[in-house]
Amino acid sequence: MLRGGSVLASVFLCSACLLVVPTQPAAPPKKGPCSKDLVSKVTSLNNSLSQQMVNFSLYTPTIEDYKQKCPSGTFKCFSDELSVLSEELTINGLSSHRAENLSRRLKGLARSLQQLESDCRPCELHQEESAGSFLGVLLKTVHVMNSGNC
Repeated sequence: MLRGGSVLASVFLCSACLLVVPTQPAAPPKKGPCSKDLVSKVTSLNNSLSQQMVNFSLYTPTIEDYKQKCPSGTFKCFSDELSVLSEELTINGLSSHRAENLSRRLKGLARSLQQLESDCRPCELHQEESAGSFLGVLLKTVHVMNSGNC
């Protein structure tokens, strides 16, 4: 059993320890995804397609879909349509590895966003646009994503 003097000494030592122990700073707010290499991958695919003179139409989400409520759904749609593009390129005897790789990256990006998006439009309800326009919108969307997070 502690007596008066030893109780005071114990309380004083505990108080002193609490004052000396540094407090942990608050963690910075988590930023969204940032992928600077996606810009070069989209640009490379676009350059490759323009040299191959392809004429495909793809469902194309808008930047507003990404900004307003559906970032994960937007990137999933881009990924799904790049898979379609990859299949079309293969059927036509053209190289499809860039489209396949980009599709996988975007699918992973969509999963990492982990958002419930019950109000998002299905990909098939977006406007169909040429492959070049599709990649242009994808590139702008990646720039928007990076501008707020990189």
